[in-house]
Amino acid sequence: MHEGFPFSPPTELLEPINATSTSLRVKNPDAFPDAPNQATLGIDENGETVRYATKVGDTLGGLTRGFDTKNGFGVARAWIIGTPIQCTLTAEKINAMQENIRTLDADVASESAARQTHEDRKDNPHEVAAAQVPILPAIAEQLTASPASAEEAVVAIISTMPEQVINNVSIDELQATIDSLPKLINRIITINVLPGTTTDEILLEGFFGSGTIVINGAAATGTTHTVQRFTLHRCTLGLIELNGFNTSATTGYAVLIGGGTSSGVELLRMNITGGVNTTAGNMGVASYGIGRVAVADNCVISNKNIAVLIWAGATAAIMSLSGTNNNIVFQASRSVITVHNNVAQTITGLRLCSEINAGMVVLPRSSITLSTTMANLQTFIEGLPRRLAAAVTVNVSAGTLAGVLSISNFHGGGRLNIEGAAGIATTHNCLRVVINDNVLSEVQIRGFNTTEANVRSFDIIRSNNALITNCRVAAGVSTNSGNVGVRAYKTNVHVDTSLLQNQYAAIVADSNSRVQCVNLSGTGNFRAYLAATRGALARSGTTPTASVMDFVTTGGTITRPSGIIQGT
Repeated sequence: MHEGFPFSPPTELLEPINATSTSLRVKNPDAFPDAPNQATLGIDENGETVRYATKVGDTLGGLTRGFDTKNGFGVARAWIIGTPIQCTLTAEKINAMQENIRTLDADVASESAARQTHEDRKDNPHEVAAAQVPILPAIAEQLTASPASAEEAVVAIISTMPEQVINNVSIDELQATIDSLPKLINRIITINVLPGTTTDEILLEGFFGSGTIVINGAAATGTTHTVQRFTLHRCTLGLIELNGFNTSATTGYAVLIGGGTSSGVELLRMNITGGVNTTAGNMGVASYGIGRVAVADNCVISNKNIAVLIWAGATAAIMSLSGTNNNIVFQASRSVITVHNNVAQTITGLRLCSEINAGMVVLPRSSITLSTTMANLQTFIEGLPRRLAAAVTVNVSAGTLAGVLSISNFHGGGRLNIEGAAGIATTHNCLRVVINDNVLSEVQIRGFNTTEANVRSFDIIRSNNALITNCRVAAGVSTNSGNVGVRAYKTNVHVDTSLLQNQYAAIVADSNSRVQCVNLSGTGNFRAYLAATRGALARSGTTPTASVMDFVTTGGTITRPSGIIQGT
């Protein structure tokens, strides 16, 4: 049933339309409810009712012309500027209301007959009498006199109805079954769908109330119940559940929740795997506006450009999700995606997430371990949430990153561990490493080899704590003053069990940095340790060889086994 409008205020057309026009403009768009709904042109028996699918500004679009016709009345025709138009109580609305009442009447009678026993009748005759009185005549009598009170009566009856279960629905008839439901739902309606395949897009539109719609397909994730896609539009129920369906869409979205939908939406055992991840716009689950979606119970999303896209104020809770070969797994724009359990470890993509326009992806407050290739490492790092509440370990397979590894702007109480080789080796190669502006408990780099000559191979800038271990720096020449192994600038760094050779300065503690060095090695350096501008460096264990072992300047200090030296 379409929504009514108090007092049906009239307005008029702003421009003429012909008998096939699919949109019209009105002088006062506030005289019409949100789409979809109906509008009546004209004021007598020669009028026409249209159904509009969209309402944008002063334009009603997606028109179905001659929507309410009988015996030649109400057919589509041309209308001039200034034609009266309003949202009225049409015959179609009354017929829809009567049909809903008949359905409710039959449901009540059937339910009463099934559950009332002889003892029930004896113990509570008033309840039985009420249940056995048909509701249609009493309410139908009010339609002409007071449609509003009739609708209120329908609402009251629906609110007390028991759960309705619709069994053995063929997948080809699923859309028709959904369309046959009343728009106002204050109970649970369950639709159980038979196996099959349809190319239909399944649309749930305009449902409201405190009830729930449950659409059940397969009992396990698979391809036995296939539709093209699901779209939820302007639904404001308590909950909508989609269970056990496979989507065949290879472009666009597989499940879209938006257009004013504020219902809670649960996706269970959904299989969303069509298309390729390089196709822009090939999305798995998309939700925008005020929608709330939960993905749970062994859902699978693979091969998507974006697996889960949440934007414009919507929220998502990811409870149970797996999949492979996605480009971006989670994208949040002005929205929040909360990832629970070990989901980040069971679904893979070139990037775990994309946070844009103040969007946020929240990982669980427990340690997780992820994996990527050396060639994809920079993209993968950029695809991690900026806020880390727990330890995130990234295991990197051997290979070469054709560029600089940059780790920047992370924050939170967590740790970020980038794990390359288990020892000093040349199996995990990049040009150089920059660790910049991080506020984490620690950033750790293990087992990397830098290949760019005469640069700062590890440059750590304004980051709380960094650990460099099992790393190798050997490119460049010791006579080039720009060739530095590890430089710390306004940060705390621990360098452990690493090889630094052929450097102008193997380790530099600069500008109030604190650097701890343990068991370093390497040959051919000009200076092994340099502390400047109130930087503090402490060394122990083995040291790399150099022409000058310790050098301090401008207030820097070096603590060594034999004592402390300080620059002036």
